[in-house]
Amino acid sequence: MIDNILSSDEASFETDLLIREDNVFVDGGLFRECGLMENIAQTCAAFIGFSLEDDNVPIGVIGGIKDFSVATLPSVGTTIRTRIHAIAAIDLAKVVAAEVIFNEQVIATCTMKVFIAPDSDERI
Repeated sequence: MIDNILSSDEASFETDLLIREDNVFVDGGLFRECGLMENIAQTCAAFIGFSLEDDNVPIGVIGGIKDFSVATLPSVGTTIRTRIHAIAAIDLAKVVAAEVIFNEQVIATCTMKVFIAPDSDERI
């Protein structure tokens, strides 16, 4: 649920997404809260996968979401940008701060913990 990678470095990652009418998270012409959360999770997954040096992207699991806040919901036909910034990395756990931006305004924020599966044959 991301269209483009806009920027990437060791500590941050930014994507965008055009909200389409056929998106499963659109209801009543608005991209719902669960869609914003999924977009953040997908941006986080892309950040982790993009930072790896091989093509074998491990399975990741959301371990926690803290302080999820939504100021407004974007409508169909608009494009949102999602930025994440790494706060901490401990072994196989990553903690990121996320913000979703529309029209240069932050419309959603949260902190997300993601756990990466240890070495295994299971890959995405």
